[in-house]
Amino acid sequence: MRERHADLVNLLAGLPQGALDWRPAIAAASLAGITGHILVVEEAALRLTAGEAIPWPGANGEGMGDRRTEAELLAGLAALDALAARVFAALTPVRLATAQPGEERTIGAMLVEEFDHCAMHYGQAQLTRHLWEAANPSWVSPYVHWR
Repeated sequence: MRERHADLVNLLAGLPQGALDWRPAIAAASLAGITGHILVVEEAALRLTAGEAIPWPGANGEGMGDRRTEAELLAGLAALDALAARVFAALTPVRLATAQPGEERTIGAMLVEEFDHCAMHYGQAQLTRHLWEAANPSWVSPYVHWR
């Protein structure tokens, strides 16, 4: 997760707001939206793991309409990394094996599913960035990961 966040920082850094808000198709999400969704999903999973109240309204695709700025998205990723460090430092095998409230799925299974879900969106963010660059050929990109 931390490595994906580090690459997301590189992927988002230096882009104009228009690139963060750009959508490759009408129903597709923007980089800001994809990143916003990752922030919402991972924060909810981490807070649930810690036994805290979760900031999840229960809607699929939550955060996909996000229009945060680069600074706000990068601050969100930094805050999420700090939360993850705190939660994982206190995580025990007993907690991982505990059933998620109201479900049969364990906390450990939930973490795997939610972080796997966010990994898929990380790939979507990479692709969206590459599509924006293709649509804006005059942009000189400093982002070179996974080309």
